[in-house]
Amino acid sequence: MARPTSIPDADTGYHRAMKKAAKSKLVSNKSGPRYPSVPAKAVSVLREVERALAANDLSSAERALALALVLAPDHPQTFRLLGRTQYQRGDWAEAARNFAAVSAAMPHDVDNLIDLGRAQSANGEHVIAAATLQHASEQRNDAATLIELGIVLDAGANAEAALEVADRLIAMEPESARARLLRARSLQALGCINDTAAEYRELIGRGQEVASAWFALMDIKTIRLDAVEHAALKMAYDEANWSDVERSMLGYAMGRACEDAGEYAAAVEAFGMANRLARRRVTWDSARWTRHVGDISGAFENVTESAPAGLGSEVIFIVGLPRSGTTLVEQILAAHPAVEGANELPDIAVVIENESRRRRIPFPQWVEKANAADWEGNISPAPFAGASTNPSTPTRCRKTGRTRQRFARCCRAHASSIRGATRLKPPGRVSNSCLGPIGLPIATTLRNSRSIGATTMVSCARGLSGTPATCACNRMRR
Repeated sequence: MARPTSIPDADTGYHRAMKKAAKSKLVSNKSGPRYPSVPAKAVSVLREVERALAANDLSSAERALALALVLAPDHPQTFRLLGRTQYQRGDWAEAARNFAAVSAAMPHDVDNLIDLGRAQSANGEHVIAAATLQHASEQRNDAATLIELGIVLDAGANAEAALEVADRLIAMEPESARARLLRARSLQALGCINDTAAEYRELIGRGQEVASAWFALMDIKTIRLDAVEHAALKMAYDEANWSDVERSMLGYAMGRACEDAGEYAAAVEAFGMANRLARRRVTWDSARWTRHVGDISGAFENVTESAPAGLGSEVIFIVGLPRSGTTLVEQILAAHPAVEGANELPDIAVVIENESRRRRIPFPQWVEKANAADWEGNISPAPFAGASTNPSTPTRCRKTGRTRQRFARCCRAHASSIRGATRLKPPGRVSNSCLGPIGLPIATTLRNSRSIGATTMVSCARGLSGTPATCACNRMRR
C-alpha cells in the first residue's frame, strides 16, 4: 500500500505536527546524568555557545566552539554542543559522530541518545537510529522518548514497529494527538484504510490537530464525506483563527470535499485560496530548475564507470512521472510473493547528499569523477534498509483476503528469493532516476509512460513548487 500522498518535505499534516517533537533546538541534558566538571576557563565559553544556539546564531556558536575546543577539547559537553551546532547546520554525519562520542563517555544520557538518533535518522541511517532510540526508551520509557522512536521508525518505512510504538504511546497518554497521527500514518502504510480514517476522525472529534487531520483524511483517495461531515469541514474551513499553513490544509480538504459533492465552483475557490497561501512559503525559479535538470542529465551522459555488475539483482526501479501509474505497477508487482513493494524510499537522496559532503563538491559536479570503486564503496545505495528483516512477521491488517508478510528491508539478506520494488518519480527526483541504475547496474528498471494530461501536469507542478497535495487532481481534466 502506498504511503500517504502528501509531499514528504511539505510543512503539512503529519510532518507539521511531528515537528513539535523535534524542533531546531535539540534537547537539553539538564535533567540527565551529571557531566564531569568543566575546566573553569571553559565555563563561560560553553555558556556562550548555548546562548548562541538558543538564538539560532550558528556563526557565533561556531566561533565560541573554536575556543571551547582549545580550553576543553575532550569534555563531553564540548562534543555535545558541537554536535548540536552541526545538526542545526545540516551536517548530520558529523553531528552523529560527536553525539556518539558523548554517548561513549555518558552512556546513560538519554537526551544525548535522542539527539544521536535524530542525527542518524536525518543522515538516512534509519535502522541504526531506531536501535539508538530503542536503547534510549529502555532507559527512559516515557512519551517524549517513544515519540522520537516512532518518528524514526516511520521515516525508515517500518510501519509495523511504528504502529506498535503508537499503541504504547496511546496507552501511556490517551489524549496524545501526535500518537494518533503516528498510528494513522502507520495504519495507512499497512493498508488499513478504514482504521486510518477512524483515527483522523477521532482527532477531528476531539478538536486536536484539526487542520492536519482533515487534510490527511481527505488525502485518502477512497474517502467520501457524508452531509454531516461535509458541514463540519465547512464550519472549520470558515473559522478565522487558523495560521496560513492550517488554512491552506483546510482549503485543500475543502476543495476535495466540494469536488466530490459536485460543487465545482466552490472547489476551485477553495483550491485557489489554498494554493495562494502555500505559494507564499515557496521560492521557485523555473530557469534555475531547468539548468539543474540539464546539469544532472549531462553529468550522467558522460559516466564511463559504474558499480560492479553484480549489484542490484534484488532491486526493481519503477520510473515515471507523477500520475503515470507507478503506484499501480508497484502494487501489481507486490502481489507476487517474491516481490515486496517499498514505496518511494529516500535512500538515494541520502547517498547523494553524503557523497557530496564527503567530496566537498556539490552534486552533480562529482558524478563524472566517480570511478567503479567509488560507486561500489560509497555511492551505491543500500535499498530498503528501513525495517525488519524477518519475513515471517505478518501485518496486523488483512489485504486481498490474506495476511501479507511485510518487511521493507528485502535487500541483501533475502536477495536470493525476495525482490524489492521502489518508485522513482521525476521531475522532483531526477537525480534518483539517474543514479539508481548506475549504482545498482543490474537492477530491473521499469519505465512508465503515458500521454501527459492535466493530472500529470498538476502533480509535477505541485511537486516542483513544494505545494501540499490537493488529493483531487485525478479529476482535474474536467
